[in-house]
Amino acid sequence: MKRVIRAAVVSAALTAGLVSVPAAASAAGTPYVPGTLRPSVSQATQDAALQKYYDFWKKNFLTTKCGTGTYAVLSKDADHSFVAEGEGYGMTISAMMADKDPQARSIVDGILKFVKAHPSVNNKDLHAAEQDSNCKSVNGSDSATDGDLEIAYGLLIADKKWGSGGSVDYKAEAVRIINAIKEERGQRRHEVHPARRLGQRRGVQEQFPLVGLDAGPPARVRHGDR
Repeated sequence: MKRVIRAAVVSAALTAGLVSVPAAASAAGTPYVPGTLRPSVSQATQDAALQKYYDFWKKNFLTTKCGTGTYAVLSKDADHSFVAEGEGYGMTISAMMADKDPQARSIVDGILKFVKAHPSVNNKDLHAAEQDSNCKSVNGSDSATDGDLEIAYGLLIADKKWGSGGSVDYKAEAVRIINAIKEERGQRRHEVHPARRLGQRRGVQEQFPLVGLDAGPPARVRHGDR
């Protein structure tokens, strides 16, 4: 749980600061999404703090040990060395740092290479959820929907940052994963359940995916839980 919270906080912080970065960052600083709650310090101080933590993350959580041309994100307090969520966070973070880090694209491409080298037994277009310290998939090579979703999200950001006309078609890779998730969600109870009608509001039927559990009926989702 700690690894998920920590990675989610880092990802959220980076999203707040960099999701609206233009093709070329201005010298005045990184634009923030309107409405973002920000520290009461200068833009330069905020950018420096973000850059410092990003550099710390790269040094301590990125590794190239799993094969030529690969990058992988270490999950040091998880049961296993590598987990799908970590790879997804790594792709998202690196793509968002595109204008700040000349290595960002190589990192995204390297994580994608690692992900594709470890397909899930559920669907070859999904990622096996866990790998050990020897970079071998473990626990049956099952998939994790949240990890696959984050990987797809990172690829969509990469498409926005660099386009898909180069050596990697980021958009096509994202769509491939999204389609696999959609296919699996109707077949596996621990994936995302098919959308169900939750009711009507102002005469319009609303449908949302229900997140189920490994056992028992799918969890009920109220309008206020969205």
